[in-house]
Amino acid sequence: MSDVLRRLALLVALLTGLTACGSATPGSSGPGDDAPARVDDLSEIARFGLLSTDGEPLIDPTELIDAASFDGIPSVDDPVVVPVSRADGPLSDTEQLMLVVNGGVARAYPVRSLIRHEIVNDVVGGLPVAVTWCPLCNTGITFDRRVDGRAEVFGVSGGLYRSALVMFDRRTTSLWPQPLGQAVLGPLLGEELAGAPGSASPLETQDVREGRDVGSTGVYDPRVDGRSLTFRASGGTQFSDRETGSRWSLAGLAIEGPLTGTRLSALPHQDAFWFAWAAFQPDTVLVRE
Repeated sequence: MSDVLRRLALLVALLTGLTACGSATPGSSGPGDDAPARVDDLSEIARFGLLSTDGEPLIDPTELIDAASFDGIPSVDDPVVVPVSRADGPLSDTEQLMLVVNGGVARAYPVRSLIRHEIVNDVVGGLPVAVTWCPLCNTGITFDRRVDGRAEVFGVSGGLYRSALVMFDRRTTSLWPQPLGQAVLGPLLGEELAGAPGSASPLETQDVREGRDVGSTGVYDPRVDGRSLTFRASGGTQFSDRETGSRWSLAGLAIEGPLTGTRLSALPHQDAFWFAWAAFQPDTVLVRE
């Protein structure tokens, strides 16, 4: 019997026992009646996560809701990689993609596929990554999926936390809300995933390595060879640095000028609907012009 099935059997036994122990005559109150989170207030995914949690959960379990069956939305764990020219159907200039570039390797993941699968476990330039997409929050986040040096494989739990995707790792079935990137229930309680640079963008050209994309955001380290550059918009989808006058694409690649061919180091960031961001970062300070 698999570990997941054993835990499900234990869950049924636990709930049966709690039902029997909690029976009372009408009008009587049990010792747990005033508890903030009774077992019968919890979703199935919350109960499942609590079974293997040693310590205080990092979230209020009552905020976890069941939206789909456990592992019912299949993650992609062995993606097939093909050149754009051989892709299943042409990619239009406005095709929305999740882009990941690492170690000289560029990968593009069509959002239309991510909407169906929500998680892709991949290795890009030697880095194990989880490319994740929450259709409800319009949030694409790429994670380094190593925990203590071990590459975990992630699936879709079927649960939601504050409307956001809740992932699980297949080794321990710990639960990880996508916006937090942290195990909030389960054996890996408290472990955090490092973000990996990635962006969501329509594609302007079929050559992903050129990094020309439109309608997207990017966050970059402005330093090149130890010198910090300052940037300004230079029309269209490009920007330029004041120090050398080089022109840069939105993907952080210098395409004209003295620094041609130089690529800025991308920093992890999130693009999301405001309601989704505010639910997890209520103290956010808005930057205005």
